Amino acid sequence: MNNIVKMKEKTPFISIIVPVYNVEKFLEQCIDSIVNQKYKNFEVILIDDGSTDNSGIICDKYSEKYSYIRVFHKNNSGLGLTRNYGMEHASGEYVMFVDSDDFLGPMCLKKLIAPLIQGKYDTVIGGYTRIDDTGKISLRKNYKPNSFFGKEVKENVMEKMLGNSPKKNDSIKMSVWNNLYSLELIKRNKLHFVSERKYISEDIVWDLDYFQYSESVKIVSSAEYYYRFNPDSLSHKYWPNKFELYVVLYSYLLKKVKQNTRGAS
Repeated sequence: MNNIVKMKEKTPFISIIVPVYNVEKFLEQCIDSIVNQKYKNFEVILIDDGSTDNSGIICDKYSEKYSYIRVFHKNNSGLGLTRNYGMEHASGEYVMFVDSDDFLGPMCLKKLIAPLIQGKYDTVIGGYTRIDDTGKISLRKNYKPNSFFGKEVKENVMEKMLGNSPKKNDSIKMSVWNNLYSLELIKRNKLHFVSERKYISEDIVWDLDYFQYSESVKIVSSAEYYYRFNPDSLSHKYWPNKFELYVVLYSYLLKKVKQNTRGAS
């Protein structure tokens, strides 16, 4: 822990927030991949969201072993609201969200942090590698390195999150993992995640809310975040009211886009 404290004076301190719910099959791989990062100036916040398997026990085991890992146990509320809970307890300059069935390559944090040591950005975006339950790679997405400031963020980041341009395959995935977000920006603008149980995709709403305030974004070429495609996740499994939930989501997004457009004019 002494080494972490000393390093905090020179390099950004990161809060890694990991919501945990019934993922005992993958959880140790996830936490081990964070512990084994080459960049060491971070804390880990594990939030057991009312798990009914051994996930909570696994979290406690790691907390007892590593002083920079903190564990919270709470009643189940879903992914979005659990991320809010993690941000309330975060003390880093930046926050990173890791899903508990995913894992990181050993250089993941170091590659995301590199531009913050060289300059000042409130946001860093990295690519990802998609895998299946067996760990087989199905897609590796590296973004072209770039920097955007001021109005460029809306024009070159938010727009790319909505899809590819007609002549280029240059979209940016609407997700919150493998990104670094300024905690100061989040708190200053009172940002929070909505519940996926109401809007089905809390990541999309978060990105739309966050990036309207972002003033400096660095995109790095890194696919060190391993995203596990889970057919049982909320976004992929069958829900009888799934269509209705998407109607609620897009109505909300349309309202937000109109508000942002008026604010920019």
